[in-house]
Amino acid sequence: MLLACLGSNPLLAADPPDPTADSTAQSESSTTQSGGQLQLPIDQVTVAPPSSNNSVTLPESIGSRLGLSQIETPATISVISPQTSQIRGFDLAEDAIDSATGVSSGGSPGDPDGYSIRGFTGTEITNLRDGFDQGPASMVYRPLNTFNLQSVQVLQGPASVLYGQGAVGGVTDTVTKEAHFGPSNAEFYGSYGSFNTATVGLGGGTQIGNDVAVRLDVSRTSSNGYIDNSNPASLNVTGSVLWRITPDLTLLSELDYLHDQLPSYYGTPLLPYADARSPIGGILSSSTGLTIDRDTLYNNYDVRDFSTKSTSFAPKTVLTWQLSPDVTLSNEVDFYYAQRRWQNAETYTYVTPGLDAVNAEGDPIPVGQVARDRFHVYHNQHEVTDRINLAAAGKIFGLENRISAGLQANYIRFIRNSGFPDAEFADSVDPYNVDQRLYGTFPGDYDLSRKSPTTIVDAAIFAEDVLSLTPKLKLVTGVRFDYFGLDRRNFSTAGVYNPTTSFSDTYFPDNYRAALLYTFTPRLSAYASYTTAQDPPDSNVFLANAGQITGLSGAEQEEIGAKAIVFNGRADATVALYDIHRSNILVSTGEETVANVGSQHSSGIELSGDAIFTSHWTANANAALTDAHYGAFQESATLNATGNEPPDIPRLSSNIETAYNHIANLPLDIGAGLRFIGNRYGDYANTLRLKEYTLFNVYAAYHLTPKVTLYGRIDNLFNRTYIQWVDVNYPGQVQIGEPRFFGVSLHADL
Repeated sequence: MLLACLGSNPLLAADPPDPTADSTAQSESSTTQSGGQLQLPIDQVTVAPPSSNNSVTLPESIGSRLGLSQIETPATISVISPQTSQIRGFDLAEDAIDSATGVSSGGSPGDPDGYSIRGFTGTEITNLRDGFDQGPASMVYRPLNTFNLQSVQVLQGPASVLYGQGAVGGVTDTVTKEAHFGPSNAEFYGSYGSFNTATVGLGGGTQIGNDVAVRLDVSRTSSNGYIDNSNPASLNVTGSVLWRITPDLTLLSELDYLHDQLPSYYGTPLLPYADARSPIGGILSSSTGLTIDRDTLYNNYDVRDFSTKSTSFAPKTVLTWQLSPDVTLSNEVDFYYAQRRWQNAETYTYVTPGLDAVNAEGDPIPVGQVARDRFHVYHNQHEVTDRINLAAAGKIFGLENRISAGLQANYIRFIRNSGFPDAEFADSVDPYNVDQRLYGTFPGDYDLSRKSPTTIVDAAIFAEDVLSLTPKLKLVTGVRFDYFGLDRRNFSTAGVYNPTTSFSDTYFPDNYRAALLYTFTPRLSAYASYTTAQDPPDSNVFLANAGQITGLSGAEQEEIGAKAIVFNGRADATVALYDIHRSNILVSTGEETVANVGSQHSSGIELSGDAIFTSHWTANANAALTDAHYGAFQESATLNATGNEPPDIPRLSSNIETAYNHIANLPLDIGAGLRFIGNRYGDYANTLRLKEYTLFNVYAAYHLTPKVTLYGRIDNLFNRTYIQWVDVNYPGQVQIGEPRFFGVSLHADL
């Protein structure tokens, strides 16, 4: 079983059967060229017996709507299966995404997406839920339980042709389990580990009669958190009904409910080295003399009655009509509603002589204290999307061709109410003996009376095409044209409209992709691609104010790569080299501030591979080398970041995993791995350098029965202290990574 689950590279895995197909139909992913149909996939290799839930199909690849196989897709894609998540203890989607090539992550409750891909972070990465974009990732994204997911997928590089504005560095997609026709199945998952961390999941599906199938999955996670009293928790309920109206017409209805509370940890404050009781070496270097004190490492500086809660509902329907063997018409309607609430102390500034810090009452804050703010924000978001898509296969001038084209309309109404005090600091606490206290009331602290509604209307026409110029050479193209209307209004605490910061405008981004792919053999391909991305340049369209958007941001990527399955299917490898240039952009420099950046350039190489050495021993590895830097970047009179590296971008990252199954002919599998994240900067000025770190983990699986498996794992085996991330909105603090973690879990197919 571990052989099938170890790697995230999908080249070695056989395509699953289409659960919506009847006994006379054959999935498009296993067809061969006949009757004018385009031969899309290439035969794959099964390296282990199918897993217990192989009847649930993986959706179309994140990299295309053309149904291309992995080896025929001119892009770098990672797919992480539920089995991989179970074995390696990926209870959250973020953990699974981290295992993809060249991905690192962090974030904070105020900006919880925190992914770095190909030199870009924040809203330059698009996070999808079942292919649906819910808005700027840094504003709307929430951690997700992997139990409810069929797969986690990552696409590296610009993808605005597919997903519209914001997809510059890459795209992630968390794909939920869906109802399918076939035998009934049910599963249970439970885990418990350090810091009182627990996850419970129960789900399954069945077929009702010949034409209806249903599925329901429920999971809950909770923890005390490795930071004192940070207390993250979530409840996720996903359900779907699949109705085969006629043999050629199906209707899929889904509901996704999520209620969660993010961990209340915004970071650990930086202190002057001379003031630290026990400065930690080896985790950062600072040209301004800052450090982290070991005695403050896991303190929580937020208020005791913090709130980082969110509730969302996401119903969806997909109507699919097979007009003919070669033509499919589908219509997908997505609705998204969310409420989010923050009530916190988020910024922590160590008071030094000369800072002259005062609290909201006007009283001086003593030197040696940690000054805190207050932040009180409420979100109300409605979103509706309708996408019509037509896919057809046939011949053009005698050449095999497949096209996917459609229309999309998207409406977002987002209302942000804020009530935090006008004062820079509200109060202060002792850095070593933190009295968290309650949120309290302060002068200038309004009860969510500053209202900022934003309305976005986006209409798009898109198309993709793959043309077989020869039996081995394919031309893959794509285009997307958008009408993007943005209306931003700001109101004072008295409800008076502010025309100075409010604005309304329309934009017309157009994006393109062209690639040539050559299949030397059915198991060896190479490609070259050119991709563009064009979108509003602001760091977050929900927070844009007048004068910040003076034109569209543009990005271009050139990429070459190769994919191979070798040694009779016992190994695979991928390599990609890319170069991305983005111009006319804004970056976030604080909670409410942005700066104009002339350009950002990123280039690098990505490698990944899986190998089956023996019938018991497997391994996989990936690595990425990234070179990213800004062009002209004059943030202020005192900071010129031109040529500097963007924060949180490691120059080198790597993951290595190996596993051995059936130890001494017992139903016992063991595995081990390491994760390496290279040096990064923690600020735009590049004065704060976050040191490289390596994390080791070990895990084991004991198969109590063919359908019941007990797992155990230890993450960060050697208890390495490291800085995982820096949120540039909070320049006086950094985020410490999780210490050693012990966990056990049980998975059962019922």
